Amino acid sequence: MNFAKNIKYYNLYDYLNILSYLLFYQPVFGKISFPIADNLRTKSYTLPQYFKDIVAEKIDYSKPNYPKEVLSIIGNKSVDIIPNEISEIYFNRLNYNPRPAIQSYFVYNSFLLNKNQEKYLSKTAPDFVIYGVESTDRKYAFGDETQTLLALLQRYEPTKMWENRLLLKKKEQPKTLKLVNQTKHISELGKTYYFNRSAKSDSINKAFIRIIKVKTSYNWLGKLLNLFFQPPQLNMTLVTEDGKKSSYRTVPILLSKGLIVNSKIDKIDEVKQFFDQGFVENKTIESIQFDEILRKKAGFDCKIEILEEIYELK
Repeated sequence: MNFAKNIKYYNLYDYLNILSYLLFYQPVFGKISFPIADNLRTKSYTLPQYFKDIVAEKIDYSKPNYPKEVLSIIGNKSVDIIPNEISEIYFNRLNYNPRPAIQSYFVYNSFLLNKNQEKYLSKTAPDFVIYGVESTDRKYAFGDETQTLLALLQRYEPTKMWENRLLLKKKEQPKTLKLVNQTKHISELGKTYYFNRSAKSDSINKAFIRIIKVKTSYNWLGKLLNLFFQPPQLNMTLVTEDGKKSSYRTVPILLSKGLIVNSKIDKIDEVKQFFDQGFVENKTIESIQFDEILRKKAGFDCKIEILEEIYELK
């Protein structure tokens, strides 16, 4: 009897889930269609290619694939890699000294973020960090692990750049990071938030790091969707001083932990430039805007809280 009753509950849950999918589902990468003809064509290519690759000449992963100059600089000293490509450590036979949360894409709470930050400021910090500009699900790569990035800015300096990698070397004496200004603002989803001129002048000064922490909240529908189906999603649009707009998917919990907004950074040479001089040429962020990826109804409260913080790095 109980089994039959449980089956009814399971079926009811399935029906609700299907209904939610039809009404509210929003794919991370936008609307995606799978025409039958295209699907069959793709499979007809994928399977033969799979078997061709099996018998094809293999890449010799027993040989290092980093430049010899980079391997010579590192030697036997300890290394970590950001954000995710741990396999490169093993392919190049490096001495791995990881941070507690070893891949950036799953560092989604204060405890893990703080542990990673503490690691890079501690006596057990790796001698080198290999940094790459990569992210998942259309997110802004330079915003995935802000606390860890702050520790890198305090403790490490660029040594060598190649392809999409930057080798950072540990300094014996870390810089200090001091909060010098903090202001709170109330804004709204869909409304452009402009950074004021005084903050901009700070952002192009190497000694100052500008961070915003954004607090969003779900409405009753958003809470239900988050609990039973799929959390509401946000887009973040950055406008730089050269007038260019860039949009990224973002996550409320990452926004609440902080985002460095001195400059927009998408490439490895821009990371190096930011470490060297505190800003990127023509990429100063002028404004930011957050928009919900809309369903039938919005899942977020309209009002958002933006906390601007200026830190002195010296």
